[in-house]
Amino acid sequence: MNDQSNAVLSVAGATLTFDAPSSAGMPYPVTGALTRITAARELCAPGAVFRHDPLSMFAIVLTHRGHAEVTTKDSRFAHEPRTLIVMRPGERIEERVASGTPWDVSYLLLSGEWAHWCTRVMATSVIAIPLAPQRCGELMEILLDAALSGSRNPWLQMAAVAELFGIIGMGVPGSGENEGLEVRIGRIADEDPAGMLGREQIARKLGLTTRALAHRFQKETGQPLALWLRRRRVERARSLLSQGRTAASVADSLGFANPFHFSRVFKRMTGQSPSEVRAQGFQDRLHSEV
Repeated sequence: MNDQSNAVLSVAGATLTFDAPSSAGMPYPVTGALTRITAARELCAPGAVFRHDPLSMFAIVLTHRGHAEVTTKDSRFAHEPRTLIVMRPGERIEERVASGTPWDVSYLLLSGEWAHWCTRVMATSVIAIPLAPQRCGELMEILLDAALSGSRNPWLQMAAVAELFGIIGMGVPGSGENEGLEVRIGRIADEDPAGMLGREQIARKLGLTTRALAHRFQKETGQPLALWLRRRRVERARSLLSQGRTAASVADSLGFANPFHFSRVFKRMTGQSPSEVRAQGFQDRLHSEV
């Protein structure tokens, strides 16, 4: 998938082709679901840049470690650990690996009826799914091992790809089963307990512009994203204060300018001062121990 072999520190990959009729005697409608699988895992050098010709097959890319920025004609995505990116055939992409850390990435190139179906239901040519389940990485490894070993048992590949497509379907707009935007942003926020991520970073993780993200969130939830993020940050602060943390410590942990600014924001949004919440938390813990 790369065009700069000197920028790839290590690579393992192979291709499986399923002919019709299959050598295992399986009917073509079954094996036709998958006609070709290319599976690989690469370790790319920090700072490397890859520019690809238009894809000829349906592609699934998963980051294990490191960071890269993926740019298409219409979108820009942050490829971070556990980010899964799905691309329809015909997409021309550029990948820029961040400096400092190698990019450990797995990818699948698929053809067959299943790939054609997924291509048709995708609302956009590229979908980014941040914080994909750990199972995605396990399935990618199963398919890589099968390709490297030359496995001719299509049931193994079909089971793994079917499960992977099921997971992807939860994050594909228009699938009818995808999570709401608030849930997806909540998952991203859960990975950032300090609440330091802003709208720009969240938009990049979701493969949206900041403006599109704000518009969609307002439409789905009826509230501005900035206010939602501020409330979530304050709720995190309330939890820390209730555990006995000082206002200065909480302000520093959550990235407020200073304790005075934190106290003003907290009082305005909750009606209580940080010291009141901290004292109430102490009383609650004291009563629970009696």
